[in-house]
Amino acid sequence: LNLGWVKSGMPVIEIGIGIAEGDVILGNIGSHEQVNYTAVGDAVNVASRLAGMAKGNDILVSGIESETGTDFGGGIKLDLLGSLRVRGRDSGVPTYQVVGYR
Repeated sequence: LNLGWVKSGMPVIEIGIGIAEGDVILGNIGSHEQVNYTAVGDAVNVASRLAGMAKGNDILVSGIESETGTDFGGGIKLDLLGSLRVRGRDSGVPTYQVVGYR
């Protein structure tokens, strides 16, 4: 989308995305006075930290099970960035960056 917007003279959008695999609690959480649909859990926290670490339009992924670390979702190419330290964790999390499509 950004390529087309630049040609049209529109501003580009840059957002970082973090994706983490893991168990979460998802649903309406709160009291009968105020209920919010939300997700909580370690995977949510890791995804949020990865999104904060992403630069520009980076997509960072952690927690995937892959023998090679280069194929995700049937055609998305990944590069292993290494074990990144995220706040709230004693050890780093293996993190991949989406680099393109097959």
